[in-house]
Amino acid sequence: MKIIANTTSPKMTVTKAFNLLSLEYTAYTRVINSTGSVSYTTIQDRVYTSYPTATSVTDYQMNLITIGQKSNIDEKIIWSSSNTSVATVNSNGYVTHVSDGNCNITAYIDGKSLSKTLNFSTTNIASTSFTSYANSSLAQYIVDTISAKVLNKSASISKNIFSLQNHSQSIYVRNTSCWAYGLDLTCFSPWNSLDGPRRAGTLISPRHVICAQHYPLTVGTTIRFVRLDNTIVNKTITDIYNLSNADIQIALLDSDVGPGVSFAKILPENWFNYLPSIYSNSTTPYWRNYTFGLPALCLDQEEKALILDFVSFTFNTRNTSFSIPNNSKNAEFYENIIVGDSGNPEFLIINNTLVILSTWLTIGSGPFITFYKTQINDAMSQLGGNYQLTEIDLSSFNTY
Repeated sequence: MKIIANTTSPKMTVTKAFNLLSLEYTAYTRVINSTGSVSYTTIQDRVYTSYPTATSVTDYQMNLITIGQKSNIDEKIIWSSSNTSVATVNSNGYVTHVSDGNCNITAYIDGKSLSKTLNFSTTNIASTSFTSYANSSLAQYIVDTISAKVLNKSASISKNIFSLQNHSQSIYVRNTSCWAYGLDLTCFSPWNSLDGPRRAGTLISPRHVICAQHYPLTVGTTIRFVRLDNTIVNKTITDIYNLSNADIQIALLDSDVGPGVSFAKILPENWFNYLPSIYSNSTTPYWRNYTFGLPALCLDQEEKALILDFVSFTFNTRNTSFSIPNNSKNAEFYENIIVGDSGNPEFLIINNTLVILSTWLTIGSGPFITFYKTQINDAMSQLGGNYQLTEIDLSSFNTY
């Protein structure tokens, strides 16, 4: 299902209706008591804990799937439990088993609601569960990097990349309280002359921009970038190239953006040797196949530094999949991806560098840019500019 992005007004000020598609969940086993010797097993970059005899319960992470533009409510979902003596639910939709029984979990947003009946039971069997990523793995490095940046940060003041955005007067002030402040966030564009803060574009070279083909930019459009010192660079798109087999558009600028503006790198072609847990041959929707995840910096049309978990690259669809973070602190920085966010980028943070994974195509998904490296490089060559994609160096991390 492709998001056709709204072009009338920004996310925070529209009043168009939206629909609730479904209320999905991921189940997590939680050991509350065990006997016998606990053992640990490492498989590739994952560490598992095995309990010979364990009393276990099941908790759930809820995920409300929506489509359409929300009203001026900042995407705030209110969660409730029909019986808190059976299960409780927190503000991020994480449901915790209290006692055995059935319970309805309901999500309320903008006068609409959806409910799901969940069963809660206790089991007494041997149990093995994922515990963490292995030390010295790239996955653990990515987890630790985000954890350090959000530590002691309040989501209410730390999501916005800019504390001031005045597009008409070209005034931008970076938010020093943003959890991502200190990273070089100059590769994305907050504004263009075609559609203001929407129809996002991200630099993948000093002269090439990647966009969503279904929500495109056009030749003659002015696109803006903001240096770290809050001064601006305006460039004009002189040519575009649409990939034939993916929702990817590459745009050529009239000249290099120059000093003070960076571009995003990509994962190398052998990335799966470093992140084996993310690769999947499955066609199962991401919210039903969430076992492992890596926190990613994900942008929206308001230039918020959101956190979603990068949970898989699915070979059959050539797409990335993202979901609500499993980590409760990271989940405070989550918001639904909605109409108008299309084309905005998602990044892993590796060695303080933005490594672009994808741009939003649908709810929680988009084309995996590394997979399309050859086609994108061909497009960049045909457009001109004498640049190609740049891979991040992962040689300091373990392979599996």
